[in-house]
Amino acid sequence: MLLAHPPPLPVVPADRAVAAARAYAAHRRGRVAFAVVDSHGRMRGRNSSRTYASASVIKAMLLCSVVSSRAKRRIYAVAP
Repeated sequence: MLLAHPPPLPVVPADRAVAAARAYAAHRRGRVAFAVVDSHGRMRGRNSSRTYASASVIKAMLLCSVVSSRAKRRIYAVAP
């Protein structure tokens, strides 16, 4: 009996999606950067090694997103 290897898993995000994001970022004004780590562990993006002082802004945006998604559900106070 021969056992075949399963087909390789696709890379997520796909190479063409990262290329489309790079093309979009290339036409944006200002200093634009982004980075993604794909399902194979590769980091790709545009100016991904550049450091920005926007981490706190990003954290606030993520918090707003979580609160917004939770607003649709009941939130119960937890006693300390």
